Amino acid sequence: MAWDEYGASMEFGGALFQGISQIGAGNVAKIQGDFSSFMAQINAAKLERQAESAREAARFEASRIGRRNRAILGRKKAKIGKSGLERSGSKLLSLADDAYELAIDRALTLRSGLYEAHRLKGMATGQRIQGMMAKSAGKAAQRSSYMMAGASILGGAGRYALHTGSGGGVGQSQIPGSFGRAPQSSFRGTSSFGGL
Repeated sequence: MAWDEYGASMEFGGALFQGISQIGAGNVAKIQGDFSSFMAQINAAKLERQAESAREAARFEASRIGRRNRAILGRKKAKIGKSGLERSGSKLLSLADDAYELAIDRALTLRSGLYEAHRLKGMATGQRIQGMMAKSAGKAAQRSSYMMAGASILGGAGRYALHTGSGGGVGQSQIPGSFGRAPQSSFRGTSSFGGL
């Protein structure tokens, strides 16, 4: 084997190892994407559990406030009844105003908890989308690595064929100094393209 053939063999071997390493890098990217997706799904499930807990806590607190409000209004009604006054006029307006304020307090507590649950649910959806994107990016990197590896290996094989003169007509021509160019024909006849 001539020195040129050794160099061509080394170049082809380098291209082969480069292709293998590109495939490995693509596989690692896919694994990282899968892991990121898995962790995003876990985080999303955790956020969904927190959302459900916030919703339940809001319902519980609203129920507690409702019981407290009924007790407060019951005491006020009893006080009005004990005093012998009728439930009309300013006493009735005061009682209605108290009931309204207590109902607003309960509604705001429930709204706050439900808002927090909705916020957490939205974060969970965002985590799931990020997980899908990470998985997709990993798969795309893996596919791209296969293409780059194929290009590296084929490029190395082409250079090997060019330097060694092998390749079944694909590589270097047997004419010295041609460097892979096809020999020119001496026939210059007319063609259907107007004499080209």
